[in-house]
Amino acid sequence: MTVTSPPRPPHPSDPVTREDVEELIEEARQRARRRRQKYAAATVVVALVALGIVTILDRATQTQAGSTALAARTPVGAATTSKIAFITAPRGDGLGKLYVVNADGSGLRLVTQNASTNSAPQWSPDGQKLAFTRSGSNWGIYVVNADGSGLQKLDSDGWGPAWSPDGQRIAFVRGNGPGDSNIYVMNADGSGLQSLTRHPRPDAGPAWSPDGHRIAFRRDLTCGNPGCGGPEAGIYVMNADGSGQQKLTRKPAHDLIRHAWSPDGQQIIYQWAPKGENWEIYVINADGSGQRNLSRNPSHDTHASWSPDGREIVFRTSRHGRWELYVMNADGSGQRRLTRTAANESRPTWSPDGQQIAFTREVGGNFELYVMNADGSGQRRLTRNSSPVARWVAFAWSPAGN
Repeated sequence: MTVTSPPRPPHPSDPVTREDVEELIEEARQRARRRRQKYAAATVVVALVALGIVTILDRATQTQAGSTALAARTPVGAATTSKIAFITAPRGDGLGKLYVVNADGSGLRLVTQNASTNSAPQWSPDGQKLAFTRSGSNWGIYVVNADGSGLQKLDSDGWGPAWSPDGQRIAFVRGNGPGDSNIYVMNADGSGLQSLTRHPRPDAGPAWSPDGHRIAFRRDLTCGNPGCGGPEAGIYVMNADGSGQQKLTRKPAHDLIRHAWSPDGQQIIYQWAPKGENWEIYVINADGSGQRNLSRNPSHDTHASWSPDGREIVFRTSRHGRWELYVMNADGSGQRRLTRTAANESRPTWSPDGQQIAFTREVGGNFELYVMNADGSGQRRLTRNSSPVARWVAFAWSPAGN
């Protein structure tokens, strides 16, 4: 039975406040008082330790006094310097604006205009540059420094750029005619253009393995042309030079989207709608073995994202009549709900340290950027109608340490 698609989508972060810390300290003091009656000598040591902790916390609070209130709510261990690049577009306009904002909501900055909303911007591995696709008359792949300087056009016919892990190359998609596209690669400065696939059916979605030795891609995705979904359709891997192309999925499947390597490079996750029915989240080993359905639910489950340690997968689901966010263990067990709102949420993506999840939420007809803690708590909105008003948001976290 075909499941009807629910509405549209949006993301999360926020944690321990100073009030929470003070409550914990007060509880520790009360416990110390009770113990003092029975263990007077030991209590002296406990009191001294507690005093030291309070002093450290007070000093830390004073050091951070100059930061914003939003930053004070950043989760314990979260990287306060982490940034999110995102593209928004006014309603009805395919051309968007590329922004960068700190993960605590501060430092919103316009980087460049006329970016495509069809794909997320891509951070270079060193966190210094952003690659993106520009639509319209100046179509092509561009790179720009994170501060907005140094805008450079690399290719006039491509889209969907993906940096290699070493930052030396960029893989992307180039159209060769109606319903035909192939995977290309070029150096980070635009030189050394090379075609990796040469196939009459459309190839898309290049994704580098963590070690940079291989590239996964989709062949014969949903293209709307006669003949789509034939026996060659599926998830493929190839060496970084285009050799050794291998189909991983064993069954014909044209409805394949959003594939991604696991952090250890051993598996690839993807979303598939078998026989055109409901979307499910699948995983397959990088050698083509072990294909299995992880979500196993009659509703739609999509937009899966690995946690940085590879232990969990966050995804969106329509099982409550709208798009909500869930997380599950990497083997599909322990599925649990993260969001409970009347809005539609989508594009959940882990922060590099695994402590937060960014996502989009539909608010008043606009898609706004949110962050939350990995357990679903502390949901906080980063964009407002007064800042980028958007019909769509595509975004990406900066790499770890940036």
